[in-house]
This record gives sequence, C-alpha cells and structure tokens, in this order.
Amino acid sequence: MNRVFKKIALALILLWLFSCGNGGEARGSEGVDPDLAQGQRQYHLRKCVDCHGVLGDGNGPRTRLLGINPRNFSQIAAYKQGYGVEEISATLKSGIVSDPKSLMPKYPFLTDEERRQIALYVVYLSTNKAGF
Repeated sequence: MNRVFKKIALALILLWLFSCGNGGEARGSEGVDPDLAQGQRQYHLRKCVDCHGVLGDGNGPRTRLLGINPRNFSQIAAYKQGYGVEEISATLKSGIVSDPKSLMPKYPFLTDEERRQIALYVVYLSTNKAGF
C-alpha cells in the first residue's frame, strides 16, 4: 500500500513540475502577434511562471519554497538591467550578476529568438494583467 501511495505521489509531483498551466498556449490567441503567443508559450515552458507568476506579479508557486521575491514585471522602476525587449533579452542571456542577492539565472542555451519572444511577453505582462 505504501509503495502505491509513493508512486501516485511521485506521479503527481512530476505532473505538477512538467505542466504548463494551459499547455503554454494563449487562450483566445486569434489575432495575437505570433511572437507574443510564442513568448507566452516559452514563458511557461521555461518555467518563468514558477517564480514570476502567471501574471508576472512575482507571486509564482516557487517563491514560497525558495523564500525569494522575484521581479514583479509591473514595477518598471525596480528593473535592474532595463525593461525594454533588448535589455530583458540580455538579462535572460546573462542572468543578474550585479546583485548577489538575485537568483535570476542565465539562459544562454535559449536562442536569440526565444529570448526575444519571452522578453516581448514580459513587456506585455508589465502593462497588461488580463492576458490575451
């Protein structure tokens, strides 16, 4: 009985870890810029949502586990390395190294296009809380 419970618990944990909410797809994305929709997909796929939250408010499920306060994308003045698409893309590539308290990792394995798409979606989240 205990083995069955452990297997079920492991399956649920793995399902949670690898799920992308709504599959990473923009709901009602007809007429939405394809790069923005791809950015949303990458945001979920790359687990940005786990720390920054679905709406980019810095309230993702891992914040409580890690004891961190990730960037709330709507607080433009708090961005450490700029808040434009190019600056956010650069931050995704190199992480945040100027602040030793930051846990923002680098994502050098992403293509320039993937980083640009995520950055485009982050800029979108900074001003739009309703989603697509």
